[in-house]
Amino acid sequence: MTLFTLSASGPGLRSTCYKKDEYYATNSQTALYSVALYLVAQGFGGMKSCILFYRVDQFDDGDEVEKGHKSSLFNWWYFSINIGMLIGCSVPVRIQVNIGWGWNFGVSAVAMAIDIVFFFIETRLNRYQKPGGNPLTPLCQVLVAFLRKYRVEVPGDKPFLYEIADAEFNTVVSRKLDHTNQFCFLDKTTMEKESDHSNGSVNPWRLSTVTHVVDMKWIICMLPVLANGIIFNTIFRHLSNLFLLEVEYMDA
Repeated sequence: MTLFTLSASGPGLRSTCYKKDEYYATNSQTALYSVALYLVAQGFGGMKSCILFYRVDQFDDGDEVEKGHKSSLFNWWYFSINIGMLIGCSVPVRIQVNIGWGWNFGVSAVAMAIDIVFFFIETRLNRYQKPGGNPLTPLCQVLVAFLRKYRVEVPGDKPFLYEIADAEFNTVVSRKLDHTNQFCFLDKTTMEKESDHSNGSVNPWRLSTVTHVVDMKWIICMLPVLANGIIFNTIFRHLSNLFLLEVEYMDA
């Protein structure tokens, strides 16, 4: 946003406007604006994909009070995002029309700077989760183990399902999940066989834990939600293009 402000108001950095719909920009001015545009896009994409999960990590699933607050996190997060978009699509536009582009980008840059300051202030209060490895690896291991054991019969007793000891959960995974009756065909991957062991250790590509299988079941349950989200986001992202088309065809 600082680069946008400089490109819109800095001496020698903004393009020269001769009359309406006629302006000239040097290569350096175009490059400055392009760099600012790509930096904003990169920062926005990184923030949107990480901030929600970062907030989820601040809650303790073992605490009933925090667990209840965690369930309402998404509602408040989505509400705040839309309020921010409402303000961002109204206040800066008035500043741009009545004062100028430089002030518009300048106010946005100051707002972002204040937000960054508050972010670093609260870092001392945040909880940091230890890295637990690539989350996609256990899911791939469950799929491979299922392909190898799709003919295995699953008994009705849960004790026959493989799970690592409770003492190892502090170092291997962050939480232990209970068995569920959904998609029971995936339970075949937890049936222990002699061929699942190699050199005294369990081969995770042949034998999966109940926790990893439950993770896979949750992912399968979320697929319809993700599919609907694609449709919603496709329509939502076209709103900005609609505004541009409206402005282009307006006789103002």
